[in-house]
Amino acid sequence: MLHAAAINPDTPGNVFVPSNYNGGLPAADSINASGGTTAPYTVTIQAGAILIGDPGIMDGIEVTSDNYTINNSGSVSGLHGIDSNANVVIVNNYGTFSSTGAEGIHAKGGSLITNYSGAKIIGYDDGVYFMLPGGTVVNSGLIEGLTAVGADGVQGGNGVGITNHTGGIIRGQTNGALVQDGLVVVNEVGGTFTGLNGDGINAANGASITNNGAITGSGVGNGLKLGNGAFVYNNTNFVMSNPVFGGGISGAVNGILAGDNFTITNQNLATVVGNGGDGIKVGASGFITNASGGAINGSVNGASGGFNLYVDNYGVINGTGGTGITGGDNLFIINGGVVHGFVNDGVHGLDNSVVQNVGLPGNLISGAVNGIWLDDNATVINAGFVGGTSGAGVRVSDGSTVTNTGTILGNVGIEAFAGAGTFVLTNSGVVTGTGGTAIDGAISGIDTLNLNSGSTVTGNIVTRGGADIINLTSGASSSLVTGAINMGLGNDTLNLINGQTAIGGATIRVTGLVSFTETINKSNAGVAFLNGGANVNTVSITGGGLYINGAVDGNTVSQATINAGGSALGGTGTWDANIALTGGGFSAGSVPITLDAVPTNAIGQLNLTGNVTHSAGTFIRWDVAPQTAINNGVNSDLIVQTGGANTYNVNGANIRISATNINQAIGNGTYTVVDSATGIANFGTMGALGVQFNGNIVDNGPFLATESGVNSTTTVLTNFFTTAALADGGTNIVLTVQHNFAGLPGITANQASLGAALDASVNSPNPLVQDFIASLDYSNLATVQATLAALDPATYLALTSSVINTDYSLHRQISDRLSGLRDSDEGSGLYRTQVSAKGALAPSAPASVSSGGPFNVWGSLSYDWQDYSGPTALSDFDGNVASFTVGIDYRVSPSFVLGVLLNGSKSDLDYTGGSSDIDSLRGAIYATLGRSTGWYSDALIGYGSHSIDATRAFGGVLPGVGGGSLDATSIQALWTVGYTFDAGSFRHGPFVGLEYQNVDVDGFNTGGGFPIGVGDYSVDSLRGLIGYRIKGNCGTFRPYASVAYAHEFEDGGNSAVAFLPNGAPFSVVGPDLNSAILLTAGTGISLAPNLVLDVGYRGEISTDSEGLDSHGGSVGLNYNF
Repeated sequence: MLHAAAINPDTPGNVFVPSNYNGGLPAADSINASGGTTAPYTVTIQAGAILIGDPGIMDGIEVTSDNYTINNSGSVSGLHGIDSNANVVIVNNYGTFSSTGAEGIHAKGGSLITNYSGAKIIGYDDGVYFMLPGGTVVNSGLIEGLTAVGADGVQGGNGVGITNHTGGIIRGQTNGALVQDGLVVVNEVGGTFTGLNGDGINAANGASITNNGAITGSGVGNGLKLGNGAFVYNNTNFVMSNPVFGGGISGAVNGILAGDNFTITNQNLATVVGNGGDGIKVGASGFITNASGGAINGSVNGASGGFNLYVDNYGVINGTGGTGITGGDNLFIINGGVVHGFVNDGVHGLDNSVVQNVGLPGNLISGAVNGIWLDDNATVINAGFVGGTSGAGVRVSDGSTVTNTGTILGNVGIEAFAGAGTFVLTNSGVVTGTGGTAIDGAISGIDTLNLNSGSTVTGNIVTRGGADIINLTSGASSSLVTGAINMGLGNDTLNLINGQTAIGGATIRVTGLVSFTETINKSNAGVAFLNGGANVNTVSITGGGLYINGAVDGNTVSQATINAGGSALGGTGTWDANIALTGGGFSAGSVPITLDAVPTNAIGQLNLTGNVTHSAGTFIRWDVAPQTAINNGVNSDLIVQTGGANTYNVNGANIRISATNINQAIGNGTYTVVDSATGIANFGTMGALGVQFNGNIVDNGPFLATESGVNSTTTVLTNFFTTAALADGGTNIVLTVQHNFAGLPGITANQASLGAALDASVNSPNPLVQDFIASLDYSNLATVQATLAALDPATYLALTSSVINTDYSLHRQISDRLSGLRDSDEGSGLYRTQVSAKGALAPSAPASVSSGGPFNVWGSLSYDWQDYSGPTALSDFDGNVASFTVGIDYRVSPSFVLGVLLNGSKSDLDYTGGSSDIDSLRGAIYATLGRSTGWYSDALIGYGSHSIDATRAFGGVLPGVGGGSLDATSIQALWTVGYTFDAGSFRHGPFVGLEYQNVDVDGFNTGGGFPIGVGDYSVDSLRGLIGYRIKGNCGTFRPYASVAYAHEFEDGGNSAVAFLPNGAPFSVVGPDLNSAILLTAGTGISLAPNLVLDVGYRGEISTDSEGLDSHGGSVGLNYNF
């Protein structure tokens, strides 16, 4: 094909260049798109075609008519690839447009340039240049302004739109794009704008840029350089629901440099980076939104702006060479992400600025100098972390407000600087000053610090000038200041609101000195602690308690005044103060005893220089550690008042004893409670001693005291063992503790002996004994009396009276039997009828013995009722005794009978709170010497073994039931002599004699929670007998009866030595043995010539009101052979 100088359109105005067209030098070719007869027109260049601008026309395509669409798949080059500066053109490029000395495409505004994937538009100057406003670029290939100084990828006037699809590249030797007002850019994922020596995109006012790809400015350029009113949406690309990566904007200087009213939304994974300046730098009224996962980084500042800058950050904003975010007046920041200034501040703003740090996980604002620095009338709301390294965590000026629920950390935690305005801090979070000062109210105006529940301030608080107010308020959490409070000049007030009410509970605590303070007020329930002392004029307690541990003195007065009308005032150190107590208690020691898990921590010494005046109803709480040496101020509270002109005025107060352990007894001795240099005033008005029982000091038993409450005045400790008195010439108040259980009213001699053993055991190391004595100390008198009574072993000792009575009952039975045996001594054992001296018939033998052979075997069953009245109700008992007796006797001669017997008995006895079973087995030999009339003598000697099982319910502080098992043996003997008269149908006569018993009891233990041991003891009874016996014969029935007086010679009572569980001995005395009237009656009933039934009664009646009465019956059989 021949090459012409220019390619002109056909008649209709179209141009077609086939694929085999190959222009070239020197015969270069150009297309002159000049129109034709039929619009619209097209220029079609097929793939493979090559056009090189004609030397005359110079451009690859010169468009001189409107309504052209150029479809290029070949290669077109020239001074301009396309020159259409006067006409609107539509370009669809699939090939290449290039320029040898100007723009790749020079088009009139309003033209549409579409550069498809793989296509290129390369300009020596700009890649695409729009001559007039308007123009649209849609790019999926390469658009490049490569060579000339100032060459841009795309350049245009107002209203240009650029869509850069995935894979599209737009770059310029200077800017990627340079346009005027109203630019609209959509840069899709994988699309790039690059300014090799300028801005990625440089646009004037009103630009709108949506970026999913990369925009880069190199050299001295910015990623974006925009005028006023620009909008940037730096987006995140999503595949399904998961973000893959976001748009990236970076500049060699600033990531974005924009004018006023700029708005950006930087989405998750999107980045803005200023490599030599700020990440974002804007003018006034900028609005920056950085979403979670988004990042804005600047080598100077992360983001900066003029007045009215608004930043909503949930991602990361870093200023690696300056400040994280900096703005002018009215800076407004909501931060839920990370803001960091690596060289200067995290945030820096001017007047009327607001910073809200919302407190999401990982949320922080930090700076190498200050975390946040704002000027006048600033507002800081922090729920996250704010930190400054060499400066303040938060630094604000006049009229500012800081609200913190998170953490603020700095060399100074919070600083309100340089001004005469007000400053308000509301804190329920953490404020820490690593350099020693946590809060510095440097302004001379009024500081109001509300350190609320949850507030922790680590470091000193300095409020300097002005009538400053600090409110420490606890609630669900504590309000703590670990450091001092210096309130400076002015009429300053420290208010302590609420406080600690339980161990480990929320509290108010200041560890350092509170100084330069006019007034300290404590209100509401709970105890507050000033653990570094106070330099203050007046302390007023209207609710709860205040403990001051350290020096107290006046600020602008010579002595402080403390008006205590709450529940508690206490502490340690030296107080130069006058104290007036109108309510609650006063105590030495660093902490109320109820608020420490280690109660001994509450004990201490308080030194006073000043007057103390109580009011009626107030009290001194005296903490004391039981079972420790008397060391006032160390093991028990001590208040020391010095100064010759100072007075301690009791004025109706009382002392409450508050033990650190109520399972141990307070040792005997004299303790000093108040040690004053002058006389104690109005001591005579002191109220009754009380005991304060503290909820945290648990009575863990096993013995539980009966009394309780915070001022119990009914314990034996305060009523009988402790005395308050004056000492040292009337200048000291002392308590003397002297246990005297033995001297308590309403107890028996045995109980007094037990009490004496307890008195001697007050310092016993035995924990059981300690708990027992302490439980008695803290119980009322009736309970102590009941307890001592429950431990009195007299009941057990009294049971031997039952054994003795049952043994003596056997004597009565054998005496009646031997009387019958003597009447059967005539004629082969038969009681033959005789003629008396008066001619009457003599009686036959009593039916209890049949006559015949020399042997008798016999047996009987008895049932007796016993009723014992002792010296106290504790030794009383009653019950029944069932017994059996079997025996055999042999008539050795007409006047001598010898026999043996076996007797067994079981006693069931009841007494106060218990019962006892006594099982006995006895063996004896017996004999009688004499005939049916005249003189006779009877004798018995026997031995018995006894097992006594006793139970008893305890009382007083003793829980449950105790009891003992006693083993005993007995020896018994009887000897009587009498004379029998024959009176015809009956015989009668007197008798006298002695009977004796010795009962040996083995030692035993009473059992129960506080077992009393009783040692071996022995009971002896020796009774003299004098009586009269009568018997008769009424045929089948042969009655008999006797009456006697038994005089007890051993009437001093039995005694034993008992022992407490720690081995302390005490003596106990059992009840006395008493004289008695002895009665027997019965009858024999002849059932057969050699078999007799006996039915009888035996009784013993004490001659004293105290003693044992018994009545019983028996039935027996005798067989003679």
